[in-house]
Amino acid sequence: INAEYMERASYVADGVTAVKLPKKVCVAKILNFFKTKLQNRPGTSAATKEQIEQVVSALLTNFHSACLKCLMYPNETVMWEELGDTTHSPDQIFGAEHLLRMVVHLPEKLHRMSLTQVERTDIIGRLNDLMIFLNMNYDKFFCKPDP
Repeated sequence: INAEYMERASYVADGVTAVKLPKKVCVAKILNFFKTKLQNRPGTSAATKEQIEQVVSALLTNFHSACLKCLMYPNETVMWEELGDTTHSPDQIFGAEHLLRMVVHLPEKLHRMSLTQVERTDIIGRLNDLMIFLNMNYDKFFCKPDP
């Protein structure tokens, strides 16, 4: 995942953005797969399932508010405008690349929020789970940029 992030950053530095929209596997599907995988682990308590539900819901809310404001590169903004799709929310158009852009900034944002240390630790643990999940499913969720 780190290599993916660094590779994308080098493309942006060169003025190239290779993420085509809409994505086949969108953020909504990725987070639903993630939630289902965590909730179906053997021995997962009802309280843990509820916490997972809350974290995934918060991720979607954050994604909706951040996507069009700060997660897109200039060429992607043009693609989004060209799509002209007002019937779908960003989580149905954008994919893993955009989710990754958001997730890498969340721990810093969490430290500015009024959370207890236990709450912050739980959320960061779920973010780590999400990063592991994205890494394990790299070939399904990420596409190689065009040359």
